Amino acid sequence: MKSRRFRLSFRILAVALAFGLVAAACGDDEAADTSAADTAALAQAQADAAAAQANADAAADAAGEAQAALEAAIAEGAADSDAIAALEAELAAAQEAAAAAAAAA
Repeated sequence: MKSRRFRLSFRILAVALAFGLVAAACGDDEAADTSAADTAALAQAQADAAAAQANADAAADAAGEAQAALEAAIAEGAADSDAIAALEAELAAAQEAAAAAAAAA
């Protein structure tokens, strides 16, 4: 009978130790501090957004200047059709650049 109790106690102890090992393996490790990485990524994203916005603003300004130059050339009436066509092409390119920059921002 003593042998039977010993085996039962040994089995219970073995199950308890196995459970303890599984619980320790599944436990939560200390998380790495990602706040510095998150802060750096956020700062980079904000810098990228600011640069994209600056590019969009510059492209919009260039489109405005091209529009003003075209309107001035037409108002003067002195510009020939080749000059007006060149200004219209410049305006179209500036407007496309502004649209692309605005989409990126």
